[in-house]
Amino acid sequence: MNVQKIPESSLFTNIKEALQAEVFNSTVEDDFESFISYELQNHGPLMLIRPSLGSECLHAECIVGYDSEVKKVLIYDSMNTSPEWQSNIDVYDKLTLAFNDKYKNEDCSICGLYYDGVYEPKPLHSSSWKDWCTIL
Repeated sequence: MNVQKIPESSLFTNIKEALQAEVFNSTVEDDFESFISYELQNHGPLMLIRPSLGSECLHAECIVGYDSEVKKVLIYDSMNTSPEWQSNIDVYDKLTLAFNDKYKNEDCSICGLYYDGVYEPKPLHSSSWKDWCTIL
């Protein structure tokens, strides 16, 4: 199991703090783009969660691409057969839910987000994500 503690000074931590403060401005938006781009280039798809009744995951969603021109994120949803584009703010709202402790009070075996701050990205079930994972 490849579980790693996120460094306090990392961009991930900065995004998490900004999301918990529920502030979305141009600075956060720039960090948001950098964060997603970095994750896609270095770690592959970035898993999200869709909370239900607090901490349960109905299913996983996954960021697989990003278009900085139109500021849209390509999301693979396990309920769909192909990725779909979503706006920055929609994805940002989902990240807010995923990182906010009041919505996430226990470990999640689907998305890899742990209550104690440790994060372990979970791979997609299919190994074909590289065919359409791209930063435009």
